[in-house]
Amino acid sequence: MNKVNPKNHYHGLVARWYDKLLENEHQDIAFYTPIVEEADGAVLELACGTGRLLVPFLKAGAAIDGLDISQDMLDICQEKLNTMDLSTTLYRHDLVDFKIDKQYALIFISGGSFQLVDDFDMAMTSLHTVYDHLEPGGRFVLDLFPLWSETPNGKSGVWTLGRTARNGDETFLCHACTDMDYENQIQRGRYKYELYRKGRLTETYLDELSLRWYGREEFRLMLGNVGFTRITIEKESIMSTHDNSLVYYAYKE
Repeated sequence: MNKVNPKNHYHGLVARWYDKLLENEHQDIAFYTPIVEEADGAVLELACGTGRLLVPFLKAGAAIDGLDISQDMLDICQEKLNTMDLSTTLYRHDLVDFKIDKQYALIFISGGSFQLVDDFDMAMTSLHTVYDHLEPGGRFVLDLFPLWSETPNGKSGVWTLGRTARNGDETFLCHACTDMDYENQIQRGRYKYELYRKGRLTETYLDELSLRWYGREEFRLMLGNVGFTRITIEKESIMSTHDNSLVYYAYKE
């Protein structure tokens, strides 16, 4: 089985600039805050990355662990924890088939990160893995966004400038070119990252990344086939660069 491997994307230059690129994103943190606060027990964030959500939740007193496949992203998260004198457990695992000797009252994954699992069978394996790591009565929450909303003017194969960030005399630019494979429900993206110092290009990184979209009822059925119950769906604004996402709430009885 080929496994989702975003560590090959979210490392090095991208990992170093990740927080700067998303420093103005607050909707996802605000949305998941009450969900984490309501959890009656331990919480696990999948694809926690640099700890954009995990760190403020820890500061607020949540009993939350984090999991990510990128060691570079986890290293940045750990540096934040050390600086703030916070402590938790960070796991370096693939979200498809992680194994932790612990169960949780809440597991969540934000920002459409579950869509990095671009293979249907792997997605089902991941949902089974999540189910196995929930306590009886535990809740799974995730959001999925419509990938076609990121295709400029409805056209594929067009290079566009996306997020940008600045830090002192450095500027970081992200360019993307995406193609939609509607039959297989995949968005294939090519990405170019450029770092400028004092106006001069000093580093460039090229990469590709695929994302999968799921039909509203398709994903409900996927959750139900795994064994989740009390499945509800809401439409919410999670990230500023996405159209409204579908948020799924599902329970393990």
